Amino acid sequence: MSFLIIISAAFATLADYWIRYPLDAIAQKNLKLFVTNLILNLSIGIVSAVLVNITALLFKIHLQSYIHQLREKLVKHFYYNKATDVNLMQNTLANNLKILSSNYAQAAFMIAKNVVVLLFSIYFSIQIHWSLLPLFAGCLLICTLAPYLLRNKLSSLTENLTQKNEQYLRDTSHWFGGLAELKRYDAKAKLSSELSKSGEQLEEINVKRTTFNQLADGLNEMINIFAQVGISIGTGLLFFNHLISFGAATAAVSLAFVIFYSVNAITEGLTQFNSTHALNQKLLGMLQEPQTKLTQHLQVPTCFAISDLSFEYADGEVIKYPDFNVKMGEKVLITGDSGVGKSTLFRLLLAELSPKTGKITYFDQAGKLILPDLERVGYIAQDAKLFPSSIKNNITMFNSKLDSKVMPISEKLGFNRDLATLPAGLDTEIDLDHDNLSGGQKQKVILARSEIYESKLLLLDEATSSIDAGASHEIIAKLLQSKKTIVMIAHNLPETTRKMFDKEIHLRKGVD
Repeated sequence: MSFLIIISAAFATLADYWIRYPLDAIAQKNLKLFVTNLILNLSIGIVSAVLVNITALLFKIHLQSYIHQLREKLVKHFYYNKATDVNLMQNTLANNLKILSSNYAQAAFMIAKNVVVLLFSIYFSIQIHWSLLPLFAGCLLICTLAPYLLRNKLSSLTENLTQKNEQYLRDTSHWFGGLAELKRYDAKAKLSSELSKSGEQLEEINVKRTTFNQLADGLNEMINIFAQVGISIGTGLLFFNHLISFGAATAAVSLAFVIFYSVNAITEGLTQFNSTHALNQKLLGMLQEPQTKLTQHLQVPTCFAISDLSFEYADGEVIKYPDFNVKMGEKVLITGDSGVGKSTLFRLLLAELSPKTGKITYFDQAGKLILPDLERVGYIAQDAKLFPSSIKNNITMFNSKLDSKVMPISEKLGFNRDLATLPAGLDTEIDLDHDNLSGGQKQKVILARSEIYESKLLLLDEATSSIDAGASHEIIAKLLQSKKTIVMIAHNLPETTRKMFDKEIHLRKGVD
């Protein structure tokens, strides 16, 4: 890539320098010399155009490859560090990478290319007359001051833009997340006003950044014009004092245009490049954060005990849990009214939330106290996620080594009857936009996923709430026949189903 940039720049500037020879041939009234040099000049121009386009194409390919690698590293960072802010992830993987692509990578390419063009142009200008060097140097010094005067302001505006974009995504998520409630109470006006307010703030900072960019470009252009006028005057003086030929003077003016176009491009590139300083530091900080997935010394838990456990919500409400323990292989039902902290208990068990007081201790199958690998705990949440892929892939979680186990587990859960009604059975693609699976079918996919991975401790949060009572009883009965430890949250289970559990823990507000 570097070699191509140098070669393409050399041919581009040589074409501007070579124009002196056909023009001098005209002055000498030498037709043969004119035609020869004109053909050479055109040939150099054609080679230059081809090389410039090949270089730009290869850069685009390299840039896309680099952005892809960077996106993979960021996804890995979010995955292993258990990121939960979806808006931050969206903004980072889409908007921020787009800014880095245009304002950092492409700016760097533009700077590199034009620095080489600048050096060749200065070299060819010296070949015309040495006195052009100090003239160019003085003008260039003035032109290169602009980006340093504007760097901090542009960097601040770019950082503000990314923050406002994150906030806009967050606000959109919060308000549209409650769209059903807003419709129920006819609160469309509030939705519109809040999103408009957030959108206006984003647009305001975007306009400020664009305006400042335009002012910076205008300043650069003005300096460039004055510099070119100065070079033209200096070249004219050399010509009228018979120090250079007419062809050389024309070539010098042409090279001056190239030089100051390059300087302008470099200045603009530096302005854009420097504007991403804060964003670069932010992404670099993400990539340098140590991954929190530490598998050494972590063991698979099979049971646990809770002591003096409580949790405080953001509004100050405190949930207190009774002390209890769950033995290996035990089947425990968690019940209680809404708001008593049943789902919160599971999130505490998985260390997704931190308790206000108390502790949770985990044990292996020998009953020894361990440091648990909580990622090996089976967990089916109320809002468990499916992915836009086949049912089979959603069960195996894209592990083809488990394909042979899918159908036996589907039969165990009675899911084979549902599969028979689907167009492609296990290979049916899940359409998240048009919801081609019923609520019960989705829960069976999630249950099959938990079964196929054979976790020794399984947490089920309303895992059969969308399945009819008869099928739910049948599924729970089969799940409880396994040797694994199962803790299940459920509402309104019939007495016959409740009796299948070893014990029931009923949670109450404010009761230890």
